[in-house]
Amino acid sequence: MTSDQYSSPQVSEFIKVFNDNAKEGLENSEFNDLSQPNRAQICIIEKFLVARNRVVNDAVTMFINALKVNDHLDLKQWRKQFRVNEIIQETFDDEISSLGFTYGFDKNSRPITYNVYGKMDPDKVFKNEDTTMFLRWRVQLMERAIQLLDFENGIDTITQVSILNSILEVHDYAGASMFRMDKRMKAITKEIITLFQDNYPEMLQKKMFINVPSIMDVLYNLMAGFTSKRTQSKFLMASYTKARKALLDVIDVTQVPIQYGGFEKGEGSIKTADVSPRSSLSVSENFEGKAAILDFCVIEGDIIIKTDGNTNERREFGSITLKSNDESKFTFEFDNSFSMLNGKQIIYRLRECQ
Repeated sequence: MTSDQYSSPQVSEFIKVFNDNAKEGLENSEFNDLSQPNRAQICIIEKFLVARNRVVNDAVTMFINALKVNDHLDLKQWRKQFRVNEIIQETFDDEISSLGFTYGFDKNSRPITYNVYGKMDPDKVFKNEDTTMFLRWRVQLMERAIQLLDFENGIDTITQVSILNSILEVHDYAGASMFRMDKRMKAITKEIITLFQDNYPEMLQKKMFINVPSIMDVLYNLMAGFTSKRTQSKFLMASYTKARKALLDVIDVTQVPIQYGGFEKGEGSIKTADVSPRSSLSVSENFEGKAAILDFCVIEGDIIIKTDGNTNERREFGSITLKSNDESKFTFEFDNSFSMLNGKQIIYRLRECQ
């Protein structure tokens, strides 16, 4: 990529300043020579520029500190000091590894990480008051998401930078206390925020907080008026009743984890149905075979699904095995007659029984 193809004039200036000042100590770094940077390197440079409001000297300093450790007398790279290259292969106790995972991509093909802290036991996670393993696990989760990023495709025609180089992060606070956070969790959270700001700038496209207490949703909306639009665009809060809709607004149902209402892997045409308050909707679907699985997810609220032999249980999402005497047609009913005010929208599909 030639200098006139860079995404901005600041990128050209960044490269010049970096090449003039940062050679020493970076001989083994993939960034030791930026005379002909590739698209992935340009994407990384853009992130550091954005993080420092496009002030080139500040961005270069931040970039160098991320490659090295913050003590300028120690020329070991930060990633080497933290042994980041070994982190992907590390294993952690279940108490820690169960706190998060990567799963699927959003509607813009960005990878998604989930952080599930609601039921964590701090005494088991921070054994002997040690937060080191939790920190390494959290870096591992970020590194696994970064491995899924696409720096080469989805190129913006104006900036020549990939728009697929950021991550959607979901934090599930079901069961967590918003007013009684463990002091060790507070301390390590601050450390993680600083570490990620310094070494993984602008990697997050959006951070979603789901299943938060309704009062926190209200307080956030009140405080939003005092924050910048750029900051607001990166954060989203959703209470328990709004969490599933918040996820489905940005993630296809086949890319949502099953425990949040997503569909299992499988073929089948995905359809939607709208049911008015105090009413029901009968659905007939052509499908080969005498048995099929109905996957369904109510975007907000719950529904009763009536089939032969099925009880009238209100459900938010799940799967039901259907049977038919007709080898090409299945009939079922979405019953919303119990809801006096709220209509329901259901995403559903039929797929083969395995």
